[in-house]
Amino acid sequence: MGRLLILSEFYCPTEGRTIGILEDLVEDLANRGHNITVVCGDAQYGGGSMKHTEGVIPDGVKVMRYQMPVASRRSIGGRLFHWLSLLLRMRRAFRLYGSECDAVLAVVNPIPIHWVMETHRAGVHTPRRVALVWDLLPDSAIALELLRPHSLLTSIASRLNRRTLQSLDWVVVPGHDMKRHLVETYVLRDTQVEVISNWSDASRLYLDNNLVLPREQQPQQPFTILLAGGMGRAQDVDQLKRLALMIEGEGEMRLQVVGTGPLIVPLREWVQEQGLGHTTVLDFCEGPEFGHLLSTASVGLVLLHPRLLGLGVPSRTYTYLCAGLPVVALVPPSCEIALQLAQTAAGIVAADAERALESLRMLHDDPLLYRNMSAAALQATRGSLSRDNCTKQYEQMLFGYGE
Repeated sequence: MGRLLILSEFYCPTEGRTIGILEDLVEDLANRGHNITVVCGDAQYGGGSMKHTEGVIPDGVKVMRYQMPVASRRSIGGRLFHWLSLLLRMRRAFRLYGSECDAVLAVVNPIPIHWVMETHRAGVHTPRRVALVWDLLPDSAIALELLRPHSLLTSIASRLNRRTLQSLDWVVVPGHDMKRHLVETYVLRDTQVEVISNWSDASRLYLDNNLVLPREQQPQQPFTILLAGGMGRAQDVDQLKRLALMIEGEGEMRLQVVGTGPLIVPLREWVQEQGLGHTTVLDFCEGPEFGHLLSTASVGLVLLHPRLLGLGVPSRTYTYLCAGLPVVALVPPSCEIALQLAQTAAGIVAADAERALESLRMLHDDPLLYRNMSAAALQATRGSLSRDNCTKQYEQMLFGYGE
């Protein structure tokens, strides 16, 4: 079977995760007989020291963790120092293990880790080199006005991205809008960029079937709209605030925001200042606690700022679908989530807060519409958006099966 080397900033398998796409991929490939080595840092995603959970690492998987320097990743300088340290460690790992594998998958941002593969050829044997791009710097930083578009740092990073991406065998992205951005911005071949969707897995979500199964017939009461995940500049918080103000007059509707990130505390303070009784803002949680929130929700809400079009896909969407929640998406109409909801009939795309409220009213007032969208959500995660379907696409990409 195949031999795979994964270079990733994070790899932290836990029993209670709700989004662990890399961990799911490693587990499924190992179960299919592939030998996998993961090289990563020792920190948890979102910060903090790694809580080692080696007991849940599948057989056939070797994990090598490099101790990373303690540096704040909130500043540009701290991030650069962190990434430079990681880059040096990844380069050493590729030198040691690259010649022993059939494929290398780089899962990290920014592109310099992919550059490790471009600059160091592993002897006579050159493995297939694949980059998984979920987020792209400096493009997203420019869109969020964190970097100036014509600064020296931006220019250097953009040139490095182009050189590196053009040299790789494959680039995998989770959305067609991201593929268009990469092809147009970095002059990649259309056949070089492959779209493989993100996913979620119900076995990770701690759902309460006593609550979920009745919801397939009618929404939970009170009618709770759940928005979960990171709360930063990628979300259109102004639209969220407008929606929260309008929900205040909707009787049975409740908005529940569960997240982390730099904007979660300011949002909670704003809700308190406005005296909103129908909106609550909670710190993010995992495991059974988050599973209960999913089980008692009626609708999943997704946000993506229009300026992030082509630069990211809100992964929490797939968690909602996996829990049988219809999705209302405040996203650009041409983004990947909008296309997938249209194809699966599992949700409604709204251009602004007013249309989002209209969509929520429709789902609240029409039990048949709600049941159909809930059923479509579950069907999508068992078919085209299923974990099994998506990991099979990765297997073909990495090892060439079916070519």
